[in-house]
Order: sequence, then C-alpha cells, then structure tokens
Amino acid sequence: MSQAHLHLVITHLPIFGSILGAIVLGYGLLSKSDQTKIAAYFLFIISGIGAGIAYLTGEGAEEAVEDVLGVSENMIKQHEDFAMIALVGLIVLGAASLVALIVTHKKMALAKAAAFAVLFIYSSVSRW
Repeated sequence: MSQAHLHLVITHLPIFGSILGAIVLGYGLLSKSDQTKIAAYFLFIISGIGAGIAYLTGEGAEEAVEDVLGVSENMIKQHEDFAMIALVGLIVLGAASLVALIVTHKKMALAKAAAFAVLFIYSSVSRW
C-alpha cells in the first residue's frame, strides 16, 4: 500500500469519526449517560489522532498525484491549506475532549459545561 492509498484511507477516519462522536455526545447529553459521553470523547480523540496521521501521509500522496493530468499545483496548495486548518481544529477538539473526559470521569461539576464546550468546538470545526 502506497502513502497515497494510506492517506486516502486514513483521511476518512477524522471525518466520519467526528460526525459519529457528535451524534454519540448528543445522545449522551440527552440520556444523561456519562459512559456514552466518555465514548464520544474517545471518538473525538481518535479523530484528532487520525487527522494527524492523515496530515503526515499527505506529502507522499502529493508526490503520487502531482504528475497526474488535471491536478494543478494550485489545487494541491489549497488542499494543504485546508488540511492544516482541519488538523488544528481536530487537535483542539481532541484536546478539549481529553479535558472533558477527565472532568466527566472525576464527576466534577464542570462535566456538563465541558460536554457543551466540546459540542460547540465540534460545530465550529465542522463548518470548515
């Protein structure tokens, strides 16, 4: 498997993982289930890690497609710029989820606020 293939496979993890995480977190808030919220936080953390891996494999994928007819240098540059924004957003989401995971696990008073903060960060990141 080349880096281009790995990049294409890994790229879908943060996208679908974060969408699934938002659905699970929403359900966890509605059902008031700490275990469900914790599962959502893990999905967001894994999505952040997946975004990092996808970003790191992007250079190999670029080398594989830069000579393909119809792929311009400008298009690759736009893709790289978007990938950096998405990477930063998903890292922030993963870090916030890690904090929310700890707060929820320790049953601190901030647990509900942390869950809503994570949901807000997700909604901000998902707009990109």
